[in-house]
Amino acid sequence: MKSYNLTYDDKSEILSLKVLRPLDREGLIDLELGIQKLLKGKPLRNVLVDMTESVQFSTDFMNKEVRNSYKVLMEQMNVEKSAIVGASPVIRMIAKIAISVSGKSDVNKFFETREEAMAWLKGDK
Repeated sequence: MKSYNLTYDDKSEILSLKVLRPLDREGLIDLELGIQKLLKGKPLRNVLVDMTESVQFSTDFMNKEVRNSYKVLMEQMNVEKSAIVGASPVIRMIAKIAISVSGKSDVNKFFETREEAMAWLKGDK
């Protein structure tokens, strides 16, 4: 069973990633291939990360190998904006670690609801 669901909406031009459980290095490689496939030739690279079902995260899964993999993934995605929704305080902290190692803190924002996140990604807020 995959650790995530990945879709792209052509109408809104938003890649949606629903994280179901922590991704190890192999999961990140699989995710990277899926993202490359979905974003190939797409003009906008906005991402909605839904972590509402990510209840099994802990700080110990974010080891150096996984942090480096996240950094490479974020660099290769070339994301314009990334909205993260539904993150508990622990998940937020873990996500902030992953974001900080990528150097992309300025294009990432946390939201309480999917609607707020979508509005920001579309430029409504």
